Amino acid sequence: MTMAAGSRRHGRSGEPRRWAALIPCCCLVCCLLGAGSAAAGQAPVRRLEAPPPLAPAVRIPVEPLGFRPPSRFYLTYRVPSATLDFVDDTHLLFTFHESLLMHREAHDPDDDEDQTIAAVLLELPSGKVVERTQWRLHDRGRYLWPMGHGRFLERERNTLYLLDKPPDAHFLTGRTPYFQSDGELVSVEVSPDLSRLLLEYREAAEAQQGSVETASSPAPTLGAPTLGDIPARRPHKVRLLVIDAQAGDPDANKVVKTAILPQALTLPLLGPGYLEVEQAGGRRWKIRMTPFGGESRTMAEVTSLCQPLLTAISPNVFLAQLCIPNTDDHLMQAYDTDGHKLWEQQWQSRYVWGSFAFDENGSRFAYESIQLDHSIATLDPVDEESMTGQPVGVYDVADGKLRLVSGADPILSAGQNFALSSDGERFAVLRDGAIEVYKLPPAPVR
Repeated sequence: MTMAAGSRRHGRSGEPRRWAALIPCCCLVCCLLGAGSAAAGQAPVRRLEAPPPLAPAVRIPVEPLGFRPPSRFYLTYRVPSATLDFVDDTHLLFTFHESLLMHREAHDPDDDEDQTIAAVLLELPSGKVVERTQWRLHDRGRYLWPMGHGRFLERERNTLYLLDKPPDAHFLTGRTPYFQSDGELVSVEVSPDLSRLLLEYREAAEAQQGSVETASSPAPTLGAPTLGDIPARRPHKVRLLVIDAQAGDPDANKVVKTAILPQALTLPLLGPGYLEVEQAGGRRWKIRMTPFGGESRTMAEVTSLCQPLLTAISPNVFLAQLCIPNTDDHLMQAYDTDGHKLWEQQWQSRYVWGSFAFDENGSRFAYESIQLDHSIATLDPVDEESMTGQPVGVYDVADGKLRLVSGADPILSAGQNFALSSDGERFAVLRDGAIEVYKLPPAPVR
């Protein structure tokens, strides 16, 4: 399994983590800027063609909603400060940090970093505010995950709440307790098809014993941190639960798998199982799929100078990020669960901190990352002055075809300022003072 301990959280007197080595760089949109090149010894990579520009079908100004762009000072802290998601065909959920005075709560822990999050339910295409509320959160980690079929998980400390009521029935305020950890909630991951939920948490005794680790350790590569910047601790047992996320009753969640781990892991979920990497000798690596309750099998073998990093982009397709000779760029290869390579692209090294969004039928995905004004090597630092934009593209899973290229603005280094509809035919992005919604042609059926 690909191990990835959490990065150091920025506290009241802490320093931000700025080093590219901790989150290696990659981006799909950059294929437009050089996907036809290839490193020595590599076969030429097909150059992507830029799609024709699209005009947004809907623009909803965000300043009247109370949204204010965060200062660029916070870019290197990777603090989640906004989310954008489709609820259904006619509603968007937009959440964002509000700078407000807050009443002090009695018995608040000293390490709390309280903030106010505004949650706004918007009607499409009118942009009308259907419902609005505020959430008081106690840290600066990720706080919202889409669960499919208009459902969401909202996190407060180590408790997850389910938002699953219709938009006209107090969708934002009628939340239901979904999961309560008696210790530190380490990570939350949802599979691309939204059928599986992976939770990792330290039980109370372990959370108390774990001392904060000051040494650097790798963090997830292809996506934003699962809970933002969370404390890296010395190894203590982590409990892992894989839950059937389609269960409608929070009290009837079906636990598919449970395990005790020595430390937090990145566990890519793919269909009914998860992905692993195993060294096969030299630069050869085996990519294996282990079903929940079944025997693992090899799906592909790849060549890479470093351990491949894997990300599932649909219920039956995953990306493998490979290190190739004579360049800091990465070779990206897409495989299905039968081991067939579907496509490959070369990603330039001046794009960092990427994040994904998926549709619910596995036909399309969206990907965005931070664009720098120069190429960087693994150990080069990243600072806010070098960040020039946040490109995002929408792709067909089957062949990697680029359907739309846009850019998010303001730059949010923790992502989540874009969304893909459940059918993959609409795309929303926070851009130039508004939420823009685009209509896309139907995705090909694979």
